[in-house]
Amino acid sequence: MTVVLVGVLWLAAVAAGFAVAMRHEKTAAPDHDVATRFPEDAVCVAPLGKPMLIVFVHPKCPCTRASLEEVAALHHRCGDKLDMQFVFLERGDAPWRSEDTEHWETVRAINAGPAFVDVSGTEHRRFGATTSGEALLYMPDGSLAFHGGVTVGRGHSGVSAGRTAIEAIVLNSTGSGRDFTRTKVYGCPLESPCRAAGLCGRTE
Repeated sequence: MTVVLVGVLWLAAVAAGFAVAMRHEKTAAPDHDVATRFPEDAVCVAPLGKPMLIVFVHPKCPCTRASLEEVAALHHRCGDKLDMQFVFLERGDAPWRSEDTEHWETVRAINAGPAFVDVSGTEHRRFGATTSGEALLYMPDGSLAFHGGVTVGRGHSGVSAGRTAIEAIVLNSTGSGRDFTRTKVYGCPLESPCRAAGLCGRTE
C-alpha cells in the first residue's frame, strides 16, 4: 500500500512539474506600446530603401537562443531585401560583457547586420522594447510594420506567426500603408534578471 501511495505521489509531482513547465513556455511578455514611427533621435540606423528589423537582446536570456535561430532563418529567406541590427542591453552591475556572450557570437555568425551595446538602456526605452527577442520591423518610410516575437514559445524555434508575418511583409510588400502586425513575445525582461521577474530563473 505504501509503495502504491509513493508511486501515486511521484506521478502527481511529475505531472505538476510538467504543467508548470508548459505554462512557463507559453507565458508571453505583457502587451505594451512601442514606437510606431522610427525615432528621429535613435542610435539605430534608420531604414534605407528597404525594411529594417531591429532585434533587442538580453545577453544571457536562454530563451533568445531560439529567437536568434529564427532570425537566422529570416535572413536566409529574405536575403538582401531585409536589413537587420541587434541591440544588446548591458546592465551596469552585470558580471559579464555583452561582447563575450554566446548571443553576441551567434549574431556575428548570422552576419545579418550590426550589433551594439545599449549600456544605459536608453535605446530600447526609446523604441519601447521590454523583452529579449522582441523585434520591430520598420518600412523605408519609417512606419512600423511588425512588432512582436518570432518564436512559437519560450525557447522554442520553428515556423511562427511572427516569422511568417515578417517574411510576408518583406517578400510580398504587404506592410506598406497598413496597420502593423503584432505577435506575442517569449523571452526574458530586458531590464531585470529573470529570477526577479519570476519568469525564467536561469539568467545571471
